[in-house]
Amino acid sequence: MLIIPAIDIKNGKCVRLFKGDFAQETVFSDRPEEMALKWQNAGARFLHLVDLDGALAKKPMNLDTVERILHTVDIPVELGGGIRSLENIEDVLALGVDRVILGSVAVQEPALVKKLAESMRTVSSLALMPRTASSLSMVGGSPAMWKRETWRSAWSKQALAPSFIPISHAMELWRA
Repeated sequence: MLIIPAIDIKNGKCVRLFKGDFAQETVFSDRPEEMALKWQNAGARFLHLVDLDGALAKKPMNLDTVERILHTVDIPVELGGGIRSLENIEDVLALGVDRVILGSVAVQEPALVKKLAESMRTVSSLALMPRTASSLSMVGGSPAMWKRETWRSAWSKQALAPSFIPISHAMELWRA
């Protein structure tokens, strides 16, 4: 089993939000790169980063912090939050991020996923999460509550556990 620790980044700091409420945060560190190193030293083999400001702004906002983390650790890193275009993806990969996470945009704009699958041969799978708070999308970018599920009915019919599925299969689910 691979356990991947997460670091949520807001205003360049490592934070945790209370029930997704951006007004209720706990700051764990002003230096997320130090937190990343602690996870690595504790045995983490992979890190999951979320750019919370990016998720709100709908574009990456903490790439300088991500870059500091990448220069601090020697383990693979994945990043999500505000990544909504091919240009965003290319910028993030150019920094050295190993995996890019597309959140609600993957469901809201399936054409983007299709374009990625066609243009970036390294894209081979799509992460699907179960129907929990982590699979919810903010409505209209509202920071207060995670309200609307982004699941397509075809996905929910599949009774999928957290998993990775081939892009070609994901495309079939979107067409359904």
